[in-house]
Amino acid sequence: MMENQSLSWDEIVPIISNFTVWHGAPELAWFKKSWHGLVAAELANYSNDEERHWVFIRAIALGIMYDDYCQLEWDVYSDADSLILELYGQEVISPTRIGNMVERNFEVDETDDQQLFCSMILDLVAQVRLKVYDALVKEYGDPCTLYAGLFVSREEGNDQENLNEIIDEIIDESGFTAGREEAFGYVVSASMLAVDA
Repeated sequence: MMENQSLSWDEIVPIISNFTVWHGAPELAWFKKSWHGLVAAELANYSNDEERHWVFIRAIALGIMYDDYCQLEWDVYSDADSLILELYGQEVISPTRIGNMVERNFEVDETDDQQLFCSMILDLVAQVRLKVYDALVKEYGDPCTLYAGLFVSREEGNDQENLNEIIDEIIDESGFTAGREEAFGYVVSASMLAVDA
């Protein structure tokens, strides 16, 4: 058994980078702060290879949650399956380990190894979304500030540490947002837990 370790931001960037949307990747500031929240919640810790792969799954969950938000806020379509398939050929994530992590009742509908890998990853992501969301809310302080961080994430040089200075520009006293209501609801009503929530 390994000594308890934590995956650093630098170690997780190769996975997170698959989920960037904007030119120049300004959203990496959001991902970095969010990753700090996962580290603070001890969701980046591992002491063996399986636990390390759970950390990878949480990083993928962050990416999928971000891409879901972008689709709701700005109609930026992303295909989670394609993004996950890009991870298939990387040596970081072991398809065999992923296969060992899925529940025994996981239904295998796929015969293609890559599609099976994708289905298993999505199944595992569904299992971690609640803890990832809770860590994000704790890191940002509340769901409205998390929304503000997401809303400014596509801006070059966005400052994820001083969101209180701009939150009033994004969300007024009545709860009206500068963005789309469905995107705000996705974040604040915890629909981030699942795409069809």
